[in-house]
Amino acid sequence: TFLAPNTMQKKILRWQETIFFIIYLILFPMFTTLQYSSDYGKDTFINTFTYLGISKIFDLLPFIIFYKAIIPKFLFTRRYLAFILGLIGFLVAFDLYLHFVTDLVVSKMSFLPKGVAKTAANAYQQHRVPRQSIHYTLMNLAGIIGLAYFVRTIEKEKQVQTLIKQQWKLELNALRDQLHPHFFFNTLNNIYSLALQNSAFTAPVTYKLATMMRYMLYETSAPKVLLSKDIQFIEDYIELERLRLNDHVQVSFDQQGEAEYLEIEPFLLLPFIENAFKHGAEHEVTNGYITVIILIENKELSLQVKNSKPDAGQSGRGEGVGLSNVKKRLEILYPGKYRLYFSETHDSFSIFLNVSLS
Repeated sequence: TFLAPNTMQKKILRWQETIFFIIYLILFPMFTTLQYSSDYGKDTFINTFTYLGISKIFDLLPFIIFYKAIIPKFLFTRRYLAFILGLIGFLVAFDLYLHFVTDLVVSKMSFLPKGVAKTAANAYQQHRVPRQSIHYTLMNLAGIIGLAYFVRTIEKEKQVQTLIKQQWKLELNALRDQLHPHFFFNTLNNIYSLALQNSAFTAPVTYKLATMMRYMLYETSAPKVLLSKDIQFIEDYIELERLRLNDHVQVSFDQQGEAEYLEIEPFLLLPFIENAFKHGAEHEVTNGYITVIILIENKELSLQVKNSKPDAGQSGRGEGVGLSNVKKRLEILYPGKYRLYFSETHDSFSIFLNVSLS
């Protein structure tokens, strides 16, 4: 089951349909027909032009019914026999409609110039053969069918994207609700140790953890957050990890450039940094390091994360499931607006991410 596109997308599609109907079924037939009446006098030319304009507006109704009812009910449901019968019925009914509705109604419009009403009356009285050829009507219907398939494809594509984004939203909510329990448990254990030591760091660390939890639970429900707040969360995360690691691993963080009013998807950068702590610090004893650099310039965000590998003889750690999921998020949220590179040596692993936030 597909979800409907949002209201703005629907409005855009409806406007596209309206413009198509006006150009393809009113303006194009008018000017095409006038090619054959340009040799007549001025009055005849004006009367024919006015008559065509009014009659083509009337003629829209059958085509709209065909577009809204017959195509989706029979063609899109692959009931081809019923569609063919509906098409034949339409061709017959449409010619009768042109005669008994369009021509007759226009000929009775007393407010129109006499020449226009007379042109319509003549068309009504001389209705011995179909006024519009079947070939021409089929050409119009072919264009309408093409439009229907185009709109249907666009709607389905947008519906699929909506589903994908909603799926990521659910995953993000789960991430926010369950984000790395081990990190918070470790931090609470550190706070407990600090409290036993009557350390002056107890209150600041507790406040920092509370701030992070508040941001995670209450400020990341929107599709995007201020980049400055997300970076502050990352900085607090690094500070608390640094406290846990003591001097076993050298951790450095540097931010260059101003975030100003830029926005970003919440927790888009955190998995890269978390990955560095997970693989570069969990089992490191000495000489370990983690370097995080964030550069903001011209509405572009660059992130570079580099960490030592706990075992120089171990290779091929790969991206891991977490980073693979982040790549999928980037492809959905910032298609064509990001660059992501991984690099691995015998003793280090690094990533580089550049995202356009414009």
